Amino acid sequence: MAASPGGKTTQLVDLNQDHGLVIANDASASRLPALKVVLQTWGALNTVITNYPGEKWGAWFPGTFDRVLLDAPCSMESLRASPSHPHRPITPDERSRLASRQLALLESAVAAARIGGEIVYSTCTLAPEEDEAVLDAFLKAHPNVIQVEPSPSRQLNAPGLTYFNGRVFDPQVAGSLRLWPHLYGTNGFFAALLTKIGAIPSSTVKQPTREFAGTGLTRLSPAQTNQLCGQIQSLYGFDLAAALETYQCTLYQRAAQVWLIPEQYLNHFGSLPYAFLGFPLGKLIGSKLELSFEMVSRFGDAFNANIFVLPDEYYPDWLHGADIRGLRLEGIKMGTVVAVRDKLGRNLGAGKALPKRLRNLLPSRSLISP
Repeated sequence: MAASPGGKTTQLVDLNQDHGLVIANDASASRLPALKVVLQTWGALNTVITNYPGEKWGAWFPGTFDRVLLDAPCSMESLRASPSHPHRPITPDERSRLASRQLALLESAVAAARIGGEIVYSTCTLAPEEDEAVLDAFLKAHPNVIQVEPSPSRQLNAPGLTYFNGRVFDPQVAGSLRLWPHLYGTNGFFAALLTKIGAIPSSTVKQPTREFAGTGLTRLSPAQTNQLCGQIQSLYGFDLAAALETYQCTLYQRAAQVWLIPEQYLNHFGSLPYAFLGFPLGKLIGSKLELSFEMVSRFGDAFNANIFVLPDEYYPDWLHGADIRGLRLEGIKMGTVVAVRDKLGRNLGAGKALPKRLRNLLPSRSLISP
């Protein structure tokens, strides 16, 4: 529900092995580019980035999601000070406004989850007003809707508070997780794992819509898909058709660019406008496909051909973004994108084989500063 900059989103993708659709939403448009870069660097296929207030999702998609992660906007009082997050005073009015929004977000998160689904409510503040008090307010306003799962708290012996400032909390609140920096050697953190056991009253509201044709993406025909799969199989020994089936993606084209689009998005949310969608397969130059850097980074370790093993002495130059010259590119097809590895078989990204050099295709986000 508040996904940027993307660390928790990549953990979700990793936990489901990129097989379940993850909608990464953030209400702040300015935070979306960072989220996009993180997901591209990670190589996530089954994700879509959206830009909506988190408070809307419960009314738009009631009872829809298997899991909802709400790492709520908060005062961030328990983070160590840094240039981007210096310590600052939080006024009572700001605290009250934050707590009100957090409760509204939690109500939306629970409404959006299916019965039996899981919701995580978390913050990076130790202020009880934004943590246990929010959870307590939900439990008292919506009895028999959620159940707090106490196992994470018990495992770490890190229970939530049972009262604060004269206010006694619902007994379930003790099952939340409160990490104290002086006890656990971490930043301060609060989290609660919730299971939805009953319906929460809410009004269904029609979500924003857009015809998918308005995106400019056109689905490739089976013949076109087979032709591109054949090219990749021939050049790299990689079975793209099997990967499309495994990860439930379909090939779409916009201009010369070809994309892998998650089928679960198309089947369930295809009319919902998005900020970013799809994984770049590559671009068409005439009828020939030139693979994207992202594709080589994601799947290059499974390639069986058109691979160049970089000698050890060239690592620093390569990782700083330099082209490699003066090497014989044996077994490599000139003019094509090449999977670059070290001698241990580790993926070093992509290059382009040219007559007198291996052109470095590492994007700036992947380079190591000299």
